[in-house]
Amino acid sequence: KIVEETNSSAIKFTLKPCLGGGIEILMKNYLADTKWFPLSKILDVLLDEGLAVVSCVCTKVNEEFLYTIQTEVQL
Repeated sequence: KIVEETNSSAIKFTLKPCLGGGIEILMKNYLADTKWFPLSKILDVLLDEGLAVVSCVCTKVNEEFLYTIQTEVQL
C-alpha cells in the first residue's frame, strides 16, 4: 500500500513498503515555503519504531528538495 500525505507546511510524504519489512519514504519540500520539517525528527521516529535507515538521499530539483529514505527492520 502506498500512502501519500501533504501537511500544512507544503511537505508531501509518500510511504511505500520495502523488501525485508522496511519502508521507503519519499518527501518533497518546496523551497518557497519558509517552514522546514527537520529531517532529524523523521530519522528519530524511524529509529524509535525499530527501523534502521539504510539509505538517505537528498536532491534539489528546480524549487524543491526531494528526500528518499529507505529503511529495514532492525534485528
